[in-house]
Amino acid sequence: MSLATDPQMQTSSEDNGATYVTKVEYHQCVEFKATIRSYPKHCDVIWKKGSTILNLNDTRYKGSSVESRNPILRINMVTKEDNGLYRVEARNIHGDGISQFVALEVIGGKNRLFKMTFVLIKIH
Repeated sequence: MSLATDPQMQTSSEDNGATYVTKVEYHQCVEFKATIRSYPKHCDVIWKKGSTILNLNDTRYKGSSVESRNPILRINMVTKEDNGLYRVEARNIHGDGISQFVALEVIGGKNRLFKMTFVLIKIH
C-alpha cells in the first residue's frame, strides 16, 4: 500500500511485523492508496479500520474507491476519532490478500471545551 503522505517505518511489538505510521494535521485530508496485482484481474476490495469494515458511502470517505487495481481510501477532515490502524483486503476466486496495517495519527486540533450555562429562575 502506498501513502499520499510520507510514512515512517515503525516496528510493532503486537504482531512482530512492520507498521507504517503517517501523521496528519487535524481537519486535513489523507489518502491511502493500494496497488493490487491479481489473476484473474477482478477482485472484491474492502477497507478496514482495525477489524471494522468501512462504509465508503459515508461522506467522510468521499473520493474513496474500491476499484480492483488501485483502491483509494480518502478520509476528509480527519479528527482524533480517526486515529487507528487501517488496511485493505482483496479477494478473488483463488484466495485473498491483506495489506500490512498503516497507523494514522492525527496531530493538533482543537481542545474540546464544553460550556454549560444554568439560569436560576425563582418562582413565587
